Amino acid sequence: MSRSLRCILVVCLLLIPGAIFGQSIPITGSVTLVDAISENMNGHGSGFTFSGYVGDAADPFGLCYSGQVCDGSALNGATTLVIFTDQLPVTHSYGCLGNVCSPKAPNQGISGILNVTYKFSFQTPTSDQPISIDVPITMSGSLSAIGSSNQTLWTVNISANGKAKLVGDVQSGLLRFTFVTFKYAGTASVVAEP
Repeated sequence: MSRSLRCILVVCLLLIPGAIFGQSIPITGSVTLVDAISENMNGHGSGFTFSGYVGDAADPFGLCYSGQVCDGSALNGATTLVIFTDQLPVTHSYGCLGNVCSPKAPNQGISGILNVTYKFSFQTPTSDQPISIDVPITMSGSLSAIGSSNQTLWTVNISANGKAKLVGDVQSGLLRFTFVTFKYAGTASVVAEP
């Protein structure tokens, strides 16, 4: 291989990881929330992946009174999803953008907030019964990879839509949502670091 061809190859290999910055990456992912137990979330696309786990959760995710209108604003325990850096064993997170990955170490990983809006409205039943409904959602927020010395390695802005399954029970005049799961699709827009 000629020297000039090797130089071109080396320059191309150096530019590829940086080429991902400034673009929007199509992503898919899922979130599962179990009241008082855990929050699991993930997302992935071409050259991008993240996962987050929190060993605790709201209890319950939302309440509605029997006979009254129940809508998405009732899910105040499931509208702001916080992704924390590693604080093992309670929280764990990890992510990669191109070949830049968050370290797997205490106080490092992924940090950010995803805001979720649940779109539904119905009359809460007056009799005791289980509830399971599928509702549309929108999600937006930002995630950053945090390295040593609290250094931000990269940041992406997330914008997505999907469908959530909400599960709960009406008991003694109160609907308690205790399980939320959803899948989403959207984009991760890479933010250029200063």
